[in-house]
Amino acid sequence: MARRIFEPLGMKDTYFFPPKEKWRRMPTAYVLREGKLVKYTSDPLGEGTMKFRDGAKYSLPEGGLYSTAADLLVLYKTILNGGAHGTFRLLSPAGLELMRQSHTGELRTGTPGAGWGLGWFVMKEQSAGQPMTAGTFGHGGRYGTFCFLDPKNDLIGIFLIHREGGSDERQAFVQMAYAALPQ
Repeated sequence: MARRIFEPLGMKDTYFFPPKEKWRRMPTAYVLREGKLVKYTSDPLGEGTMKFRDGAKYSLPEGGLYSTAADLLVLYKTILNGGAHGTFRLLSPAGLELMRQSHTGELRTGTPGAGWGLGWFVMKEQSAGQPMTAGTFGHGGRYGTFCFLDPKNDLIGIFLIHREGGSDERQAFVQMAYAALPQ
């Protein structure tokens, strides 16, 4: 992935196995217990033995990617630009379209109005109390990260947090992002 995606896009701070010189930049993982933040030591990827992936062999593609908002912005701009970044093509328009279609039919998901595409949630319709418009797609992350891409409004939202859960904060972030759009 580094050779085929991260390097061509110029994503200099995205790793499955972060180098030791980057470890000091990695945030502490927390969990909220009884209204207080506590270091998340019981999870091996939190503050446990695998936080830095030192000595790991398995890349953990389902939740072990470390990145920054700046690198993610480049990736998401590429996706909103039809899969192209300058002369580099990450995805074909047809592949991108397939990723952004809901493939779950009427199956209920955790978000009203949403289905699942290939690797993304996909808003099939705008639902009450949810500002994301139909066609918006995105993903969450292991420790509360949430990102969304709204082609209709040319809007990218990147919410990075390092605390298990965080759904109230995520919802507030989405509400604020849409409230900031010109009316």
